[in-house]
This record gives sequence, C-alpha cells and structure tokens, in this order.
Amino acid sequence: MHAAGSYPSHFLYGAIELPRFGVETVVDLHKSAQDCGRAAFALRVAWRVLTCRERVDAVYGTSFHGLELLILLRAVGLFRKPIALWHHQPAKPAKSWLRERVARLFYRGIDHFFFFSRPLLEQSVACGKVKREKAEVVDWGYDLGWLLTAPPPNPASPPSPLSQGEGVTNGIASDFSLVTPSPLERGAGG
Repeated sequence: MHAAGSYPSHFLYGAIELPRFGVETVVDLHKSAQDCGRAAFALRVAWRVLTCRERVDAVYGTSFHGLELLILLRAVGLFRKPIALWHHQPAKPAKSWLRERVARLFYRGIDHFFFFSRPLLEQSVACGKVKREKAEVVDWGYDLGWLLTAPPPNPASPPSPLSQGEGVTNGIASDFSLVTPSPLERGAGG
C-alpha cells in the first residue's frame, strides 16, 4: 500500500525502513479492536503471530493494543521473541496495588520502548515501570514525500495545513513542530 502511494509511511512508524537494514518484515493488516472487542483482538493477534508461516524473530508494534496477550506471555517466559513497541503516553502509577502489580508484570514483557519525546520517557522511567536502558526517544514525523505528492482526501474540501503542533499536547511539551501545506495549497492535484 505504501509503495503504491496510497498509505503514508508515518503510520507504519519506520517499519518500511527495516528492509534497508536487512530486516524482513511481515505486516499484518487487521481489523481493529472496535470490530471484535479488546480481548478477542488480543487473542486474534496472538494466534496470528504464534501461527505465522514466516519465521518471526521479533515483534514490533506501533502500540501495545492487540499485543497484550503476547506481552503477558513474554513476561512469564512463555513467548521467547523480543517485543519492541511505541509507547504513546507516559507510564503512570496505578490507583490500586493490584493493578500496579499487574502493570509491572505487563511492562516486564516489553523488551524495548520507543517514545516520541524525552518528557514521555522520563515520566515513564520515574514511575518505575520502564527501565532507562530499555527505552529511547526516536524523532518521528510525517512522511513529507508522501504528503507532498498525495492527492487531498476530498477534492471538494477546503485546503488546510497539517500540523504536528508546537506547545503542549496531553500536558507534555512537544519536542518539535511541523507545518506543511496541503496538496491543494501547493497547487498539486487541482
């Protein structure tokens, strides 16, 4: 889909770059948890990974949604492949001691975390669920090549800028800003 120009790479969080480094990827485009419920979704994803015909050396996720069962299996030693994923919010202490225990077990099943900003990483480390050596901040942004050539989603809609914002999002100061004009504003596609 990305190669055909119909899907921006920034939604894939760098997965399309992995083959350049000799890493084969298996992309599983799937229905969302909204289509079947969160538990069923996690079961389906675990089944797909555990029965994948291709050899799986690691699991890379754009979030933990759908990977919950695999992460728990990894935490208790029943799934041996490393799991790396993007963490979109800071890890926070749970309100009850039981939930905190389950969350700490859950986070043990994640081998590497990618964060969008230093404040997200620092807050997650401070709460004790994420170890600094298992986490890093990765610069992330829109696929400008795709944005500069993609047609607008609806030619009848008015042009609007795309922004990754500057300032505060969810109480956390952003590390970068990006504003680029839409294809219509650039004169492309109409």
